[in-house]
Amino acid sequence: MVRGNGQIVFASILTPQPCTVRVRDGAGNSQSGVTVTWQVQSGDGNVTIASAVTDSNGRAATQFGLGTPFYNDAFNGPKTSVIRASSPNGNVDFTVISYPQSGPPPLLIPANPPNVNLIGPAEGTVIKVQAGTTTVGVIKAQIFSGTLAGFGSPIVGIGFSGTTGNEADSGPTANCSQTNLSNGQGDVVCDIVAGPKLGQAPFQACVGNCAIPGRQFNYLLEVTAGPPGVITKRQGDNQSGGPGTLTPLALRGTVTDSFGNKLQGVQVRVEVISGDATIESLFNTTNSDGDFSFMVRFGSTPGEVKIRTSAGNANTTWTLTNNVTIGNFNKVNGDNQTAVIGRPFTTPLSVQLFDAQGRAISGATVTFAVQSGSATFSDSSA
Repeated sequence: MVRGNGQIVFASILTPQPCTVRVRDGAGNSQSGVTVTWQVQSGDGNVTIASAVTDSNGRAATQFGLGTPFYNDAFNGPKTSVIRASSPNGNVDFTVISYPQSGPPPLLIPANPPNVNLIGPAEGTVIKVQAGTTTVGVIKAQIFSGTLAGFGSPIVGIGFSGTTGNEADSGPTANCSQTNLSNGQGDVVCDIVAGPKLGQAPFQACVGNCAIPGRQFNYLLEVTAGPPGVITKRQGDNQSGGPGTLTPLALRGTVTDSFGNKLQGVQVRVEVISGDATIESLFNTTNSDGDFSFMVRFGSTPGEVKIRTSAGNANTTWTLTNNVTIGNFNKVNGDNQTAVIGRPFTTPLSVQLFDAQGRAISGATVTFAVQSGSATFSDSSA
């Protein structure tokens, strides 16, 4: 459901906003060429298009009108109609409220419009939201009937619509979630769904309709960067070094939201998840460009080292290699033994490895092999 839910219109006109759906596949991708059918499920009225094929954005739309006007009298209050959009991927229901424009002839006295009370925030307020997120309960209002029948009663099924008037590629965009409709107390809420662009723009929020019998409220919307969505490696992945040494280059990365907006002041968690190494020179609070950096000091154990960096739901893994050069290889125990044929030697064979700087090497695999004579090993490597 894209837009058009929860509208209130005079009985003699079509819905100003087409009832619009977007069809997606299981992976969330928009599907073009899908047939969507429209049918009035309950209440009176007709749709202008009973069947439509989705466009390149996966969208299809129709308008609704009651067709036959009704009058503001002791018998007629607001009338509810439900329109169902159906496709092979599922169906959604739109609610439209029809409202009398006047009393009966010959006087045709204009009907009192619904009473819409803004609970908050006040018009003109700067509303701050994060790109790509839904901010719940931002704007709240109540709507009550002005008709003779049921005067002052809450109107159920009215929704907020919202827009900045911008296209997605031209400036900040936002709308009100289409799933919130007024309840039995007439309460209606706008949950603001923000687009990817940052900046400020006027935001028009309308209860039911931007013209009578609806009501329009005006704000200034400020879209700021969203939560961490991506960590991009800029420098330092796939380096190698020796025991006790630092990586030749600092490892540098950038944190952005899901739309590529750089995030300042984000704390990045840096941790060794495998291998022997420690983190040094850590600058894990992102700067104005969203960058962070750190160095890695290799331990004494040779092999692969993996580092994980994470912020919010974003994470990435860096891979390094600890290369060890063997300087000395000393026999410790088990040399020059004798044993009875078929019986094991009493002392296990053991050796000790040192690197070129004389430091003991741990984690290296040593292979044992018979060079002459006949013998077997309990373990050929250790």
